[in-house]
This record gives sequence, structure tokens and C-alpha cells, in this order.
Amino acid sequence: LYFNFTGSWCPPCGSGGAINMKKNLQENPNLIGIEVHYNDKMSSNISNKWVTFHKVNRYPTFIVNEGSSVSIPGALSKKAAVGFYQTYEVTGASMKVVGKVKALEDLPEGTYEIATYLMEDGFVEPQYASDHSAHPEWTFENGQYPNYIHDNIIRAEANDYIFGRVLREGDWKKGEIIDYEVEMDVFASIRGDVY
Repeated sequence: LYFNFTGSWCPPCGSGGAINMKKNLQENPNLIGIEVHYNDKMSSNISNKWVTFHKVNRYPTFIVNEGSSVSIPGALSKKAAVGFYQTYEVTGASMKVVGKVKALEDLPEGTYEIATYLMEDGFVEPQYASDHSAHPEWTFENGQYPNYIHDNIIRAEANDYIFGRVLREGDWKKGEIIDYEVEMDVFASIRGDVY
């Protein structure tokens, strides 16, 4: 998970931050980009909880997986301990997610959690920028991109907790599969692709 703590009011986020996010996602297709907005129209209850959890006070801030000291190559070199498969269905304002999680190795005694995030792509909102280098092909006026297209926006988590819900407690044997199912309301204001 590649978190970008950002805001539409933040000029460095619209220039250097945008370039960094785009470049790293293109170069590393196994990264999952998550924009955590603070104090703008894309902020949400769950994004504010992530800001508090990581004690973010500078924007943009990039965090890979569990902390800012972890490098992208370091995170991507780690062997997966679990694998999962999920499907989802949206009916009206409700999204149902059904999945399976399999231990790929013996896992020690512990609490294992799973989060189900609602993300949004294609949200158009002005973005301040320090310069015009992030998207030179876009209209740039008065220090901002007036029609900036925001993607990878975290909007909600099914249990309104950053780590989701408890999937299993105790040890977890290799090959053992756990089924899970969650339902969540989709915000009425969500536009674009939801995944």
C-alpha cells in the first residue's frame, strides 16, 4: 500500500507530490496507491483516522505499508504471507464484498485483521500546485489546476476502522482458508470508478 497524504489546498501536493505518486505507481505495478486527503472536499472520516494514526503534519507525506521508513523496494521484496480473492457487487447505495483469505505459510499466534476500503477515481476538484510540471498538458491558472482529476481517493472502510475487522485470532496454518463478507454504504456523492 502506497499512501499519499495530500490536500487540494497544498501547492507541493499538486506539483512534486503528484509527480512522485504517478511515477512510483507507473514504475511499480504491484503498488496500490491510496490518496489520503486532509481538510478538503475529498477528506473523510477514515482519511482523518489515517492522518491521526500516522501523526502526519507535513504535506505531501508518502508512507509505504507500515511506516515512512520502509522503502518501496523493501516493501515489494517481502514475501506474501497470505493471498486473497474477492468479488463485489453494488446494488443501489450498498456494496457487498465477499472474499477468501488463505495462509501461504504457517503464521504465529496473533490477531489478523482485514480492511475493506471504498476508493474513488475521477473526482474533479481544483488542485493548487507550486508549478506546472506535474501535468503540463492541463490548464494551469492562478497557481492551480482548475479541473484536476483526483484518483485513488480513500473514502470509507466497511467497519470505519483503518485496519478493518478481526479476521482471525490465534495461529493460522498454511493452506487454511477463511471466508469473509462485508456490506457498506456507498456515499451518495461518489462519482467515477469504485473498486
